[in-house]
Amino acid sequence: MAESRQQRETGLRQLMATADRHWKTADTQARRGSASGYEHAVRILVELSDGYTLVSSRKAFGDDLRRFLTPHAKRGALLRRLVKAGLWSE
Repeated sequence: MAESRQQRETGLRQLMATADRHWKTADTQARRGSASGYEHAVRILVELSDGYTLVSSRKAFGDDLRRFLTPHAKRGALLRRLVKAGLWSE
């Protein structure tokens, strides 16, 4: 169990080393405007949330998530998925 947690933390630290690239990928997926694109974007955002919790803070993630959502504010299906994932509150 400790080994899997260590691997998870290592993976999250690697993800955070290229966080900007992952935010851009999530944005690209959200811009697709499809259910699969939204699902992919939310999976990326969940990983980023976990990474921020490990190496930064939930507040920093929230700030970056708000910036991410600025162009996507009218994508109701995306917002519903974010609420369901516990990343956003209505």
